[in-house]
Amino acid sequence: MNRKERKRFGSAESPCLEMGYEAGPREELVQKGLLVLWAKNTVSIEVDGEPLALGPDELLFLGPEQRRQFLAIDGLSYLQFNPLFHCILEQDQELGCKGRLFFSAAELPKIALLGRLGQKIKQIWAEIEEELVLEAPHKLSLLRSLLRNLLIYANRLYLENHQKAAEKWPQEELVREFYYLVNQHFREKTKVSDYAKLLHRSPKTLSNLLKELGHKSPQQYIQERRTLEARRLLIYSNKSIAEISSELGFEEKRSFSRFFKQQTQFSPTEFRRQKGNMATS
Repeated sequence: MNRKERKRFGSAESPCLEMGYEAGPREELVQKGLLVLWAKNTVSIEVDGEPLALGPDELLFLGPEQRRQFLAIDGLSYLQFNPLFHCILEQDQELGCKGRLFFSAAELPKIALLGRLGQKIKQIWAEIEEELVLEAPHKLSLLRSLLRNLLIYANRLYLENHQKAAEKWPQEELVREFYYLVNQHFREKTKVSDYAKLLHRSPKTLSNLLKELGHKSPQQYIQERRTLEARRLLIYSNKSIAEISSELGFEEKRSFSRFFKQQTQFSPTEFRRQKGNMATS
């Protein structure tokens, strides 16, 4: 039997913050905003067309650009908020839209709610749910404060489970800034030197740093980011392959098709057909 519960702050059409519980089949949640998923049992989803399983008491953090579809839901709580509600870019960057939880280039951030920190997160989650249904003064300030505290504890728990990242945080900060810049400019900036200049480093220094920390090469990441966007457009849009090629900065459709096949082993047309999108080429 399906069961759905939703609590919102803001309008129904454009909530600033929303929490909910889902039990039963559902194809997708709202695609805009930053999303925290809490699997109470087992959840099977696709993120940008790739399958992912969440086990009981696991949290998953998704940024606003990541497309998600839910294949099987057996008890899923979610917290979703828009960047205007909480997105710290200049201070405490790791807690905002540029942070490791919502902008992790290496992997989708997933944490198990274990130990003292896991209990703290559950407690704050319950407090946010309770506050959403109250009509009381200073509601906005309190909700923002609770959300920030939840992200602080989630960040600490993530670092506990990724000790290597915690030990090398100063270097990782520069790498994360590189990832963020690629995410902003991958359509028009396709060379490592473009990003090295923005970071005030040499291309060699940037390449050596990523290698030292066990990351992919800068050029490989740039190519993978362009491929990811191509995958998203081929799966989720009805744009022609020529339009997608132009949007991603390729001078001609043939160059894009060759690039995409090198990255995925499929032509754009084959990939689109495989994923069930029958838009014209």
